[in-house]
Amino acid sequence: MAKFHATKMTIRWGDMDAYGHVNNTLFFRYLESARFDFFEQVCMPVLESAPMIILAKIDCQFKAELQYPADIVVQTSISRFGNSSFDVHAEIHQGDKLCAVSEATMVWIDRKTRRPDKIPGPVCEAIEQYQAGE
Repeated sequence: MAKFHATKMTIRWGDMDAYGHVNNTLFFRYLESARFDFFEQVCMPVLESAPMIILAKIDCQFKAELQYPADIVVQTSISRFGNSSFDVHAEIHQGDKLCAVSEATMVWIDRKTRRPDKIPGPVCEAIEQYQAGE
């Protein structure tokens, strides 16, 4: 099983909606923050400049509501590598409670052409080493 990258976050009072729980749109913000925390920690050390990565698709299964006040942990891992795209699996946990499961497809983009580009080998290697626990 792949090692997850954990990103800790604190729910803000303003994240709640009129129903008294965190609005579903905020789950996607938490997932985005965790994806970029993962890339900054694992991928940026092997790159010369910041990559251009776009979100092509995302889905989220909501398992349990979140309410303020709370701390959450978003666990992130890469579940599939393609030539220019990869899938990010993520789970949002509040303590022992699984609150959401997400799959996102990200595409590596060439800054000049704005077209999909091959994921650099050092990035794939860094992710594979991290997830293997090395």
